[in-house]
Amino acid sequence: MLKKCLRQLGIIAAVSSLVACQADNKLDLESLQVAKVNKFNASSFGYVITEQENPLAIPEIFHDFHQLASSLIDQHWLANPKFIEQANSLKILFQSTELSEAQVFIDALDETTSQYASNIAKVNAIAQAKQLKINEQVAYYSESIDQLERQIRILKTPQDEYEQEITALSDAIQTERKRFTKLRNAFQSAFRELDSDDHPMAYDIRFSYIQQPRAMCSRFDEMRELITPFSDGCAYVNREELLQEIPAAYHSQAEKLIDHYAPQLWNSLIKLSGFFDTTYNTQFFPNNLRELYTKAKLELREKQSLSEQATIHSIEDYEFRLAKLKEQRLRQLPYGLIDENLRINTASRSFINYFERFAKQNEYSIYEPTIHFKQLIDDEVAVKNFTQAYAKQALSNYPMSLKFRVSGRGYYNIPEQDKAQGLVFDFTHSHRHLLLDGNQRGLPRIINCETPNIHNVDGVSLVEEIDRRLQAYILS
Repeated sequence: MLKKCLRQLGIIAAVSSLVACQADNKLDLESLQVAKVNKFNASSFGYVITEQENPLAIPEIFHDFHQLASSLIDQHWLANPKFIEQANSLKILFQSTELSEAQVFIDALDETTSQYASNIAKVNAIAQAKQLKINEQVAYYSESIDQLERQIRILKTPQDEYEQEITALSDAIQTERKRFTKLRNAFQSAFRELDSDDHPMAYDIRFSYIQQPRAMCSRFDEMRELITPFSDGCAYVNREELLQEIPAAYHSQAEKLIDHYAPQLWNSLIKLSGFFDTTYNTQFFPNNLRELYTKAKLELREKQSLSEQATIHSIEDYEFRLAKLKEQRLRQLPYGLIDENLRINTASRSFINYFERFAKQNEYSIYEPTIHFKQLIDDEVAVKNFTQAYAKQALSNYPMSLKFRVSGRGYYNIPEQDKAQGLVFDFTHSHRHLLLDGNQRGLPRIINCETPNIHNVDGVSLVEEIDRRLQAYILS
């Protein structure tokens, strides 16, 4: 029995000697005051620090935590246009950790978004009511100012200028009308030549129009096909309807006639009188010749009426009234509440103040959406529960290719040594960890208390150190 025990001890000693010989590096445990432990103790580990991996570095996810949480908490919820987006992103980050300790934060963020939605419904109702009042003010001032500016312009325009414009527009209308008639007659005449019917109809070319970007035009609008050469909006012609009137053998020639005449007729039509959509009772292309002619005649008539009532100071009087009206508009319109389009900006400080006063005066139940989440972020216990669990998970998930064991005598091999920029040793059995920063000469083979760039931290395990750093970062 004694011989057997001695033989086993000899084998163990040989194995220990072999491990020591095979190991390239050693920790001087005595010098570092690290208690010796059994060489098979799995609690002593080392971690290689590389350019991409470092167990003591603040993880990217915590930078995202900090940034999103600060954005949610440090500004008024109405002033943050990305409030819901950021709250949801933060929730997803917590969920991605797959830690039960994160659930309390997830629940708080669910409460945050729910309360925000409730608040926004009340905000929108208040903003809409205020917008209606502002719209009334804007309409009054816009109409009054436009009227005065128009009258001043008419008074300043010489009568002979109006008369010349009316004459020129009348001539242009006659010219364009003749052109349109000539084009239409030419089209109908050419189309009739393709028809074998003894009693041909008058081939009526008709258009429809949809005002939208050209890229959004569909090829067909019901039975009408897009006019391809036209670039402003979506203009359609009754191509199929026209083709039905002639034999199929002549369709190719008919297509060419439509392609030739339709764009010209359309351009002539909108230049002459625009296009009136009877379905929606809408006039398109208002600056057509007939519209300009009518406008010029009306303004001339108005000028004559104003001139009959005018005194020597009329223009100056109008300009004075205009200046006073603009000044009054500046005083009366709540520009702090509205944007450049005269729409209420609910994210502005002026509206936030208005909303809070209104809610208080009318006893609205408005709660700060982030209040519970903010309390958790400031709660050291809640934060520690999460960071401690995350620290354990982070060490457990550290790349296996960058982990190594330290024997009971302090021997170890460094994996990925060519990438190593430093080492971290974790002696959880003695609540101690050791950090070695790399240098230009590489890592030393023997590490003792006199090794440069060595940080021997007593009383704190590596998990506790990571936890401490994460807590400090979140609570900062």
